[in-house]
Amino acid sequence: MKKFLSLMVALLVLATVPAFADTIENNDGTVTLTTDNGVTLTYTKDEFEVTVDENGDVAGSYTGESPEPIHFTVATLKDTDAETYINEQAAAHSAEVEKIAAFDEENEWFSFSYDEAAADGNTNTVTVYARNCEGGCYVVTAYSYFTADAADAETTDDGDAIDGSVELTMILDSMSFAK
Repeated sequence: MKKFLSLMVALLVLATVPAFADTIENNDGTVTLTTDNGVTLTYTKDEFEVTVDENGDVAGSYTGESPEPIHFTVATLKDTDAETYINEQAAAHSAEVEKIAAFDEENEWFSFSYDEAAADGNTNTVTVYARNCEGGCYVVTAYSYFTADAADAETTDDGDAIDGSVELTMILDSMSFAK
């Protein structure tokens, strides 16, 4: 009976580990996760929580020095051009758009961000990035990170002001994308 239960548990674990993602624990304490979609993330377990769904899309959150976790998703959209996608999304959020960034030649990203009211009366910022890939584009959406007025700015334990853009850069710097 114990052997049967052990076998069932082993099969259950195998069934829940996605076949479309490779995970490698590196010697420097980072984890490298590569999906069949061509998305590679290198992250530290103590600052990121990452999951991969049945489609190979990635979701997670940056849980490092942040007043609230910064959640993000990475999706591969087939037959979709990054610039077209960003323009359509920016138009859909035209009332809330904070700024639209042009194509970044160095990093090959289109992006825009907008603010949305949070239930607690604060403001969350949503930032959408898209980069062309073979046959489509990668879309990275980072959302629900708190932005406060300077007078009410959240601080880290060391008393430093928290800058949402720095944290968002940390997310993007932890990802690489095959083309």
